[in-house]
Amino acid sequence: MLHKSLRYAVSVLVFGFASHFAMADGVNAVPVCMGEDSSLSVDNQKVLNLKKVNSAKIVRAYASGKISKVFPHQCNNKGTCHEHFEIQIGSGAKDTVEVIYSTDFGDMPKLDVGLNVAACGDFINTSAQANTGPKSPSGAILHWVHKSGCMDHESGFVMIQDRIYGFGPDKSHHACGQGVAERP
Repeated sequence: MLHKSLRYAVSVLVFGFASHFAMADGVNAVPVCMGEDSSLSVDNQKVLNLKKVNSAKIVRAYASGKISKVFPHQCNNKGTCHEHFEIQIGSGAKDTVEVIYSTDFGDMPKLDVGLNVAACGDFINTSAQANTGPKSPSGAILHWVHKSGCMDHESGFVMIQDRIYGFGPDKSHHACGQGVAERP
């Protein structure tokens, strides 16, 4: 298990490197998707299994599929806006997860059904009885799919049609949460 400060340093180097090339040269090196203690590979079956567990625990996950639905763009009263879309990650009709992306970390392309997507972020089963947050039509969400300004929270990303999103400057200066130190 890597020490958190070492993991943070590695994350900064990897995300900074990928971000530099994605913006400067049009090359998109796929960032590392970090879990609790190690890097994650795309694992749609893990996400599908998590949807079946009645738990509101937040779990890091990495899934890929094709956009099956695009939901309306939403903004809150503080001006933070999010893109919402669903990806099909299995062969069943309900084998989907909603991805929620904060446009504070950069714009996305026009989202259309059928686009290839990979998303790394925090999984939440919105159907779990213990979940007090909003429910998703997909029954589960992947969010925090952007870089993190918090030392105790891993960065995420979205890749659409082989292009990485989520590394732009944080326009809203997202709060890290109570007791969580911000990154310098």
